[in-house]
Amino acid sequence: MEIISNIALISINETLVVQLLSFLIFMFILNRIMIRPLRGSAQERDDYLEQLSTDITAAQKEIKDISAQIESQETDARQAAHNIQKDIIAKGSQEAQEILAAAKQDVVSLRQQTKAEIDATVDNFRQSLEEEAERIAVDFMEKALNRRLSQ
Repeated sequence: MEIISNIALISINETLVVQLLSFLIFMFILNRIMIRPLRGSAQERDDYLEQLSTDITAAQKEIKDISAQIESQETDARQAAHNIQKDIIAKGSQEAQEILAAAKQDVVSLRQQTKAEIDATVDNFRQSLEEEAERIAVDFMEKALNRRLSQ
C-alpha cells in the first residue's frame, strides 16, 4: 500500500509506519527494562548519599560534643591536680615546720643537758681547784715558814 508515490529522497510508505511502531515498542521495552531500573538505582544512590551526608554531619556534631567533654574533663583534671599539688605543698610545709619545731626542741634540750654537764664539770673543777689551791697554799706556807702546819 503506497500512500504517496514520489521519486524523491524521502518516501513515505508502510515501512515507515512499521519502523515507527518498532521504534515505539523498542522505547517502551527499553524504558521498562533499562531506564526505570537505572532511575531507581540513581534514586537509591542519591538517597544513600544524602543519608551518608546526614550521618557525616551527625558524626561531626558528635565529635564536637565529645571534644568539648574531653576539654571539660581535662580542665577538671588539671584543676584537681592543681588542688592536690597545693595540698601536698601545704602538708609538706606543715611537716617541715613540725620537724623544725622538733629540732628546735631537741636543740633546747641538748643545750640544757650540755649546760648542766658543763656546770657539773665546772663545779667539779672548781672544787678540785680549791682543794689544789688550798694544798698549794699550805705547801707554800710550810716552805715559807719552814715548818709543818696542822690541819
